[in-house]
This record gives sequence, C-alpha cells and structure tokens, in this order.
Amino acid sequence: MALMCAGGGHSVSYAAQDASIDEYTLEPIEVHAARTKNAFGDIITEQSYYRTGGDVDVITSSDIEERHYPNVTSAIKTLPGVQVNSIGYHGGEYGAGMQYNTTVTINGDDRVVVCLDGRRVDNAVSGLMGSKSANWSKALANLDQITSIDNIEKIEIIKGPGASKYGADATGGVINIITKKGTLTPQGKIDLATGSYGHHVYRFNYSGSTKDGSLRYFISGMRDRGAAGRYYDRMTGKNYRSNGTQFNDAGYNIRIDKYFDDTHSLTFSMNHTDAYDGYPITVPDYRYMTKAEYEAMMHRYKVEKKYGAIPNQGYRNNWYLRGFNGTATGHNNFDYDLTYSFGKDHGMESYIRAYYQQHKYWLVWGPSDDAAWPSRPIPTPWDPEWDEYVRARTVTDKDKRNRDNDYNHGLEGQFGKSFGKHDVLFGWAIDWSRHESFSTSNITHRETATNVKQTTLLGFVQDKIHVNDRLEIAPALRWQHSNAASTTAEAGSTTAADSKYSKVTAAINAEY
Repeated sequence: MALMCAGGGHSVSYAAQDASIDEYTLEPIEVHAARTKNAFGDIITEQSYYRTGGDVDVITSSDIEERHYPNVTSAIKTLPGVQVNSIGYHGGEYGAGMQYNTTVTINGDDRVVVCLDGRRVDNAVSGLMGSKSANWSKALANLDQITSIDNIEKIEIIKGPGASKYGADATGGVINIITKKGTLTPQGKIDLATGSYGHHVYRFNYSGSTKDGSLRYFISGMRDRGAAGRYYDRMTGKNYRSNGTQFNDAGYNIRIDKYFDDTHSLTFSMNHTDAYDGYPITVPDYRYMTKAEYEAMMHRYKVEKKYGAIPNQGYRNNWYLRGFNGTATGHNNFDYDLTYSFGKDHGMESYIRAYYQQHKYWLVWGPSDDAAWPSRPIPTPWDPEWDEYVRARTVTDKDKRNRDNDYNHGLEGQFGKSFGKHDVLFGWAIDWSRHESFSTSNITHRETATNVKQTTLLGFVQDKIHVNDRLEIAPALRWQHSNAASTTAEAGSTTAADSKYSKVTAAINAEY
C-alpha cells in the first residue's frame, strides 16, 4: 500500500519473492485514479446537490460486472456501515415486518430512503416491508424488487442525515439507484447460466441511439429460476427434498431518453419485477415422524384447531404439511416514470416528473382446507393415497388468498438556481398513496379487507452557501401535510377512521 500511495496514480512496481531463492523480480502494476471528488473530498454523484453532509459511497456498473453481484443487496452489503437484513431465501413474508423481508440499515438506523433515479420508491401507507417512521411518513422498501441488477448504472449511498430534501425520513441515509441510459454505439449482451437443482439464468440487454444521438434507448430482461434443493439429514443419514426452496424470478426494464438540446430532455422509464417463490417453513424431524404421532398432530389441528403442544420433541413436524403443500410468496411490480428536465445550474437539476407505481404481493400458507379431498379420509404419509392427496392440495401461482396491493402516483418538481455563493434548491410534490389488504382465515374462511388512502403534500427549500474554499453551510426547511382515511370490512361489518397531520423539519449542515 505504501508503494501504491507513493506512486501518485502512476505506474509503480512491487517486489515478488520466490521462497526457494533469495532473489527478487520487479513486475509493473497500474494504479487507477480515484473517483472524482470535490474540494471537501466528497465523491461527486448525480445527487450531490441534495447532499449537505454525510459520507457517501458509490458502486458503479463496472463494480457490479467485475464482482458478479446478482442483486442490489449483495452489492451494498459490502460497504462499511451498511447492514442488510436478508431472510436467506427468495421472496419474503409480506406484512410480517422487516424481519421477514430484505431491508437495509445504515450505521444501525433503518430510516433509510430508497430512490430510483432520484425518486422515492416506497409507499407512504404501506407497512409490508417494515415499520414506518413517525406519522406514517415512510415505509421501507425491498431492495431486490426495485429493478434488475443489469439495469443499474450506479448506486449512490449517503450515510447519515446528509440529504435535507427528505427530512427526518433520511436520518439513516439515502440509497439512490441510477438506471442505465442508451449508448451512442449500439451494443448488447446475452448471458446464460445453468446449475444444479434445475437452476437456470437468462439475461440480456441492448442499448443504442439514433444517428444524431438525440434519442437513446436501453432495454434489459432476466429470468432466474430454480427447483427445490435437497439436504442431508444427519440424524437419519439420508437425503431429502427441501420443500419451499424453489423460486422463479423475472423482470424487464425500458428507458428512453430524448435530448432536445444541452439542457432540455424527456425521459421515460418502466421497471417490472415478478416472482413466485417458495416459502421454506421447515424440514421435518424424521426421528419423531411416526404414524401415531402424525395422526395425533392432525387430530389436534383438524379437531381442536390448534398448532403445537404435542408432547414430543418434533415440534417442527406440526408445520410439515403446510410446507409440503407449497407455501409460497409472490409479487408483481410495475413502475412508470416520465421526467422533463429543463436546466442544470451549478450541478443542480431542474425538472418536472410524473410517476405511477403498482406493487402487488401475496402469501399462501399452504392449503386452507380439504375441499380438493371431499368425503374421503385424510391419509397419512404411510398410506398409498398420500401422493394423490398432496398433488390435489398443492398450491399454485393462482392461489392468492392473502394478498396486498400498493398503488401510488403523483407529480413532483424541482428548480435549482445559483446566486453567487448561494446554491438555492426548491422542490415540491403531491403524492396519492393507497394500500389494499385481503386476508382469508384458514379456520373461518372469512375474508378481511382493509383499504388505506393518503394524500401527501410537501415542499422543501435548501440554500448551500459556499462561505469559502474550506467552509460550506446548508440551511434547509421541509414541510409536509398528509390526510389519510382507512376502512376495514369483515363479514358484512365496516369500520372507518381518518387522520391528518402537518409537520415542519428544519436542518442546518456544515462541512469544513
């Protein structure tokens, strides 16, 4: 490292020693220049005008390609201070909080705002991915469901409360995913891979432009699927199928940029992700999988409507049937974005944007009843009808008994102007958010429907004052008003509630 630093960005040499002889051979290595930084040592990014302090890291498309990151989670968790809470399998248990979904904390704080090309991707009234901040002002987002890794040009990570635009929502930091643009020279790539347990990966992307370069386009698509794996059980010394570990993920992305001149452009983007993934609840304890105990377990479930508490040590066998019949999760997301940019002053972009998001999720906890097995005795794994029984009750991607739908759309704008030592940034937004939840009881078979709507108005102003070459002060003010209404319907009864609030967040940051 000392030799590399001494090289000052030029070619330097290092000594490699052969352990068998006392002789050294000099070989050249190339040290590349660091990423572009400003006078304060901050890495310059596309969102630098938002940043008013806080450390920042950047992951580029070159980093992603060289290190073969399969998703956003695997890329950002390599950074110091960034922790990713991953459940270890595809999908997640929607609506059960952040411990059952892939979410992120920065320096221990989960108040992290996630953006796609500078636009927030969460839903203000949805708690599917985790708990909300004060006054329901934000919800967490599942990073791996935003866009395909092949669609990413760079990922900007601001650590700490250094983005005044987002107020207290961004106390932990901000993650901004920048998507790829079309290239002047047409180019594309196809990537095919296969592996054990039916794992197949298909990826492609293609980009280009018109002859004059005024219209550029980028498209990409992927499918990643795998069958259930197998595991070795040390207690019995046998191999078994691991139910619920199968997955089928897909996605595609389109971005079109029209450049009218150096300062005016129109951008349309569409991002889609789709998945139907197994939900691995448990594997059975075969030491206690006897016919007598299995029948006792089923009696307790079917007659007493209870789980667990069977007087043996094989508690996880209580969940075996649900996992065996295909407990699964899924999502189907569409994000649309249309942005008109009309200027950039001192790095500050001015634009107007319209957006629409539709995110649908579902969770199936195995078969709910024996409607597919009417008027027949329920078999056990030792009966000849067992395989037929399992096939009749196995869930499919058409089974969406417990489902959640998130919708939000809105308009937002931003205007930036430099006045001498002052870089003034003004922004506004209006967002309409809606969350629908439908759940069916496995016992009563009644459906509960919940609908929450919220309208949010916000505005912010920030002045980044360049006092001198060594000192920068940035006061900011953010105002937000929300008006929410909710209804819950179950078995013919309906309850309703309303709430509204306004809040002002003030901040002042300085860099020296």
